[in-house]
Amino acid sequence: MQLDRDNPWPGLASFEEDAQAYFFGRNREIGALGNHVLDSPVTVLYGRSGLGKTSLLQAGLFPVLRARHLLPIYVRFDLKPDAARLVDQLRHAVCDSIRAQAPDAVLPSEGELLWEYLHRKDFELWSAQNYPLTPVIVLDQFEELFTLGERVPDLVREFRDDLGDLAENRIPADLAARIENDEGVAARFDLRSRTSKLLISLREDFLPELEGWRQLIPSLGRSRVRLLNLRASDALAAVHEPAAHLMTEPLARRVVAIVAGEDLHRGHDTAHSESDHPHDHRGESDVEPALLSLFCRELNEERKRRGQPQFDKQLVEDAKRDILSNYYSSCVNGMPPRVARFIESELITEKGFRNSYPREDAVPSHLTDDELTRLIQSRLLRIEERYGAQRIELTHDVLTRVVREHRDRRRVQEESAAREARHAAAQQRQQAALRDAHERQREAENYARALRKRSRTLRAVLAGTVIIAVLAVVAALLTWRAYDEANTRKQEALGERLASEGQAILSGGQPGSELPAFVKVIAAQNLSPQANVGGLRLAVDGWSNLDEIYPNSGMFSRILSGDGQRVANTDDDGVHLIDTRTWMPVGAPVDNPAAYATAIDFSGRYLTIFDSTDKTTGVWDTDTGDYIGQRVPGGTTVGEAAVSMDGRRVAVSDDQGLRLWDPKTGQPVATLTTDPGISVTALAFSPDGRRLATATSDREGTIQLWDAETGAALRETSQFRDEAIRDYDFVSSLAFSPDGTVVAAGGFTVGVSSLNGGTPLRIWNADTGELIGAPAAGDYGLIWSLAFSPDGHHIVTGSTDKSVRLWDGATGQPTGNQLRFQSPVEHVAFTKAEDSLIAVTDESVQKLDGQLDEQLLVETAGSKAAPLDLADTLGVDTTTDVPQIVFTRDNSRHRLNADTGEHISTFTNDTLRSVRTQSGKAADWSRDYRWLAIAGEDNAIRILDTSNGRPAGQPVTGYNGADKGFTISPDGKVLAYTSDDNAVRLWDTQRGKQIGDPLSGDEAATYEVTFSQDGTHLFARGDSSIWVWDMTMRPPLGEQVAGRDSPTYFDDMAVSPDGHRVATATLRGEIQVWDVDSGESIGKPMTGHSGISGIVYSPNGDFLASIGDVGTDDTLRFWDAESGEQVGQPVDTESIGAAGSVEFGKDGQTAYIVGLPVTLTGSGPTAGSPAVWQLPAPAAWKDVLCEKLVANPSEEQWREWVSPDVEYKEPCPGKPRAADTSSE
Repeated sequence: MQLDRDNPWPGLASFEEDAQAYFFGRNREIGALGNHVLDSPVTVLYGRSGLGKTSLLQAGLFPVLRARHLLPIYVRFDLKPDAARLVDQLRHAVCDSIRAQAPDAVLPSEGELLWEYLHRKDFELWSAQNYPLTPVIVLDQFEELFTLGERVPDLVREFRDDLGDLAENRIPADLAARIENDEGVAARFDLRSRTSKLLISLREDFLPELEGWRQLIPSLGRSRVRLLNLRASDALAAVHEPAAHLMTEPLARRVVAIVAGEDLHRGHDTAHSESDHPHDHRGESDVEPALLSLFCRELNEERKRRGQPQFDKQLVEDAKRDILSNYYSSCVNGMPPRVARFIESELITEKGFRNSYPREDAVPSHLTDDELTRLIQSRLLRIEERYGAQRIELTHDVLTRVVREHRDRRRVQEESAAREARHAAAQQRQQAALRDAHERQREAENYARALRKRSRTLRAVLAGTVIIAVLAVVAALLTWRAYDEANTRKQEALGERLASEGQAILSGGQPGSELPAFVKVIAAQNLSPQANVGGLRLAVDGWSNLDEIYPNSGMFSRILSGDGQRVANTDDDGVHLIDTRTWMPVGAPVDNPAAYATAIDFSGRYLTIFDSTDKTTGVWDTDTGDYIGQRVPGGTTVGEAAVSMDGRRVAVSDDQGLRLWDPKTGQPVATLTTDPGISVTALAFSPDGRRLATATSDREGTIQLWDAETGAALRETSQFRDEAIRDYDFVSSLAFSPDGTVVAAGGFTVGVSSLNGGTPLRIWNADTGELIGAPAAGDYGLIWSLAFSPDGHHIVTGSTDKSVRLWDGATGQPTGNQLRFQSPVEHVAFTKAEDSLIAVTDESVQKLDGQLDEQLLVETAGSKAAPLDLADTLGVDTTTDVPQIVFTRDNSRHRLNADTGEHISTFTNDTLRSVRTQSGKAADWSRDYRWLAIAGEDNAIRILDTSNGRPAGQPVTGYNGADKGFTISPDGKVLAYTSDDNAVRLWDTQRGKQIGDPLSGDEAATYEVTFSQDGTHLFARGDSSIWVWDMTMRPPLGEQVAGRDSPTYFDDMAVSPDGHRVATATLRGEIQVWDVDSGESIGKPMTGHSGISGIVYSPNGDFLASIGDVGTDDTLRFWDAESGEQVGQPVDTESIGAAGSVEFGKDGQTAYIVGLPVTLTGSGPTAGSPAVWQLPAPAAWKDVLCEKLVANPSEEQWREWVSPDVEYKEPCPGKPRAADTSSE
């Protein structure tokens, strides 16, 4: 749509790039999105339908990108059944944009992959003005791949793989194969360069579907921007700025008010003091951009119809009624009447208030998917996520009046039609009565004849009754079975939905907090074992620092003692305390529904309590269960409050000012401020109670210290503020160091394009008031809470940006890691032992590892305790109940408890000195680590019984197995080995001679041999085949079981515990499972690795684990051995260096990685170290997460988080159940 000065609004159409002169109100969003695109290779923009994502991209972002010499390439896919391949559509879009903007650029050659083109060594783009250009590929309306894409699933599946290569900068499989066959191919490409960026835009209700792609494309979760409604001030700019010559500003405000629905909300107090919350925009109404543009466009059309040069008040007020009514009619016209009836009956209440309706109940019962999509695209309806379910609702309250009017008119029409129908029905009933009289007469005559036949048919009827009874029983059984199957399917569907919702919350793709997400992903596994475990994996890894989480929802407020040991909760019944060490109630509660806890002392003994009934404040002693002295009358509300650790002094700010008083006598010590225009933003007493620190809105970047005994002013600290945000840089929280010599202040920071900066933490010398160090600056959110560690060396902060951070207590600089939460962190504290942190959010209290450095992958205690050396031969024995670290040094072999490092055994044998140091396999353990085979420099293989350190049988002589393999049978009696002739030989270790003739397998090369767990089969891995021999036969009977039809290079293999399946890893990083009995491949290849150094089955055969090649693919991945699907996200192993092998523990609950020192180039520094690392395996993820939950959800939470239609089932059996916050 072409816009100009006389037509500045597009209505429901999007702003195009050439309309940037008329696009206003999104400056903050343009800046934020632009920064994400500049900083990240892949960015996701999401938001509800109707927020103007396409307009933001085309008219907002694209001009900014072009100004910075980036080339935006807009793509929206054609998803019709006969459409071209999506990757070809993308390639054409890229070519068209480059041809238009960089006319001298070389375009892709025919058949050249887009990835190849963008990674050419000679790839360069230059603008007509001779600036280098970086392509930004923008995939808009991406949700269509999940909706319209259902018609072309193969195209979408193929494109997902291609997109993964592009987003992750992963070499495409086809190119990798060509490089493997011809090393010269790689010389044409810069394989690790990133010459382009990717931006994906979609509706936020499709984030769960996008999450399903993150296993293949992890970058989709790393940089995200959420688009929200326009604030009223921004909406005013969107209306007035492009039409200042047509409309006055007061009239533009009236238009915004109408669309924002402010007429519907008059009388509500939404005002907030700027001095209290200069960053808070909650007082503004939200405005739907699409509805605003529609209203303005239709209003403008009416202005032109009336021939008015400008808008006036009468025009606006007339249009208020007609425009929205016409708009609603246009949305439902052409649709079946049931659609309008659904909207008018279910989406508004009887009194005309906006209502919502579950999507799964609405489709297809009330409307079809296509009808719902049309209504969403027309901006009449939208999808909202609430309580884990999608709900349909009107886009804005302003539409309710129009919908109600249409409903009332429809009801009048329906009532009139009903009266006419009733009249017609009465006439029909009279005619039917006459017909019935005649019918009854005929029935009487027929009845007489039937009586004569009844006696003859009685016996037949009795027999038929028996048959009917039997059939009834069968039918009942079938009905029960069908009901059971339906119920199972219902539970499986619910399990999948909960798993998806929980994962979306934890990844930040859907609103919500940790505790509901944890419950969802755990309950999903209980309801359906087949449910996706990606959310469990995300929770176990992303929250590895979390020790315990306690449900704390349903409270009016939560405050935390300075020592982290007590949380004071205010709810409908009053105030009660929870001990964070036991999670049990502690101290005397305040049983008064009008009581409200406003402060707690450092030790948690004293509370300041505001009584909303008589407007008094007192100090409650939780040890005695009574107030200290007198309660003091105050203002109508309480702002900030603080109580000294000895309970002798209280500071309270309210609408009468800031007062310091003695709670024992109830007498004021001093009134520190009286100006109602001055807001108190933070208070804190020193540990000895002798000083009070205050932060107020009239002191910018500084605080005031007072004598708490007398109320006398001591000193004001030196000023420091970030000039980037000037007056907004205020102090939001205060804390003294344990010795009282330092006072720290948390501040307000912001990160938008027009306002970026702030001071998150300042520290001052409390005796001199001098600033210590140079404060950090940047966007850290609003620091709501901060606390010193018991030794004063660290400071912890909790912020509205949903983070907990550690800072250096001496310099005030950030240090170490930060933890991300799902909701703002209100309070933080160290525990006395300093090994834990307590963080309080609106949903939960969480106990965290005190250093914030705990990772999913940790070195075992035994490995840390063992004096491992670079020259040690290292392994882990997982066949024992407690895994054991096994390592060989010189002529001794040692066993240590992997959990504790405790020495178990050592044996010495000179054979251990002869281990091969040149190429080829040096040693091999039997599966139970009892038998050790050693290949020596003398070309002999010797076997040792490690239970006693003695040789077992006779050595194998003449072994010349450079780069070849050998293995010991589980009983130690047979050694199988390969040599240069590629045959497999069997050696009787007891009698010291070869068993039978060599076994023939892969003709090219045979690298690895291994026995099945029961020793009945022997497997051999060759260049391009897997062979298996039945060892119960004499001679052993062998056959090829893999690589028959499509030979490929096998890099590793693993045999399932039952011996019926073998998994192979290829040079390309693919894993394929094969049926040993049939030799056929099972399922599709498992892809994701770029290279694999080892694979292994779990003890029960349910899972596979794989380790990537060192230096090129530093990941550990788990796979469902049956379906071939990757289980959760990959585990990053880069931090441990070189990973040599992976093993499952005996019970399958833990995975162990053996780290080995290697040189990636054959020379130079060593990567990795000899160590054994462990992490929870998939079978343990649910239990690991359950260990973190202090309590199971209440029944009320179950209904909200899981389902009101499913009977309560404890997610974590044995845990106590949280109490409901309200009665039924």
